[in-house]
Amino acid sequence: MKILLALDGSDQSREACRYLIEHRDNFGKDSQVTLMHVATPLPADIEMALGTTGDGSLARYYEESHESALSEAGSQLDKAGISYTKETALGPPGPTLARFAERQAMDLVIMGSHGRGALGSLVLGSVTARVLASCKVPVLIIR
Repeated sequence: MKILLALDGSDQSREACRYLIEHRDNFGKDSQVTLMHVATPLPADIEMALGTTGDGSLARYYEESHESALSEAGSQLDKAGISYTKETALGPPGPTLARFAERQAMDLVIMGSHGRGALGSLVLGSVTARVLASCKVPVLIIR
């Protein structure tokens, strides 16, 4: 089974990772796990200011964002003896995760939900709701 574990560095992402570890037998011993973090692009004016300095600030910012979101889950999976690969992307998280899952023929997407409810999703937008709306791959939401 090919599993995409979507991470954003939140407590809910940590719960999703713990769930994967605790229930790994349910997913099959030969499961292939991919950790993925999608960074939301900065507003164009900020990107221009950082990107034009020539010192790599913008690239470092995104790299640090990815590492921050993926490192704890990687450590937890290492301790549990679960192998994984890491993927990162830049873009709107919901559609980017859904497209990646479909292109890579993932069998399951696991992600945490902040659980803000219908009103919060309506007002704030929700990565989970966007993945559910645009992904043809089954999604397991951990709350």
